[in-house]
Amino acid sequence: GTCVSPMATVTIWVKKRTGKLVPVVARPQDDLKAALQVAKLRACTLSKAGAALSLEKTIGEQGLADGDVVVSEGAPIFDRLHFQRPDGKRFEVPGRDLLRRRIASIKETEVAPRTKLQPSEFNLQMGAIELQDEKTLWDYHVEFGEVIQVVYK
Repeated sequence: GTCVSPMATVTIWVKKRTGKLVPVVARPQDDLKAALQVAKLRACTLSKAGAALSLEKTIGEQGLADGDVVVSEGAPIFDRLHFQRPDGKRFEVPGRDLLRRRIASIKETEVAPRTKLQPSEFNLQMGAIELQDEKTLWDYHVEFGEVIQVVYK
């Protein structure tokens, strides 16, 4: 077999369920479970090119090489979203279908009643990105635990 220096690292890309790619730098002798923690993933199934990987085996044992992409399988588990009102107060919106709904629908049915604002009076922002009414949160690769800002127009 090939001799791998103990200091050698590989970068594998973990494609999260939101579609976001996260680089994970690891050593071939690290088990895949350790890589998951770096990618801030809770327990999930990982696969490469459709073949399931073992979290207990090392990166090297599974033939993962520099630049490989592994995919986190399953539906995104978002049971709630976090919002921050213009006054700084935060609120949560429960619901499993939030990612698939249009931003306009979330503004109207979830945010407006909780902020006493009309949907026409505010925008939703994630970081510096303004969320467009006709898109869904899925389109923006929202991460679990991210806070969506409610800002006055």
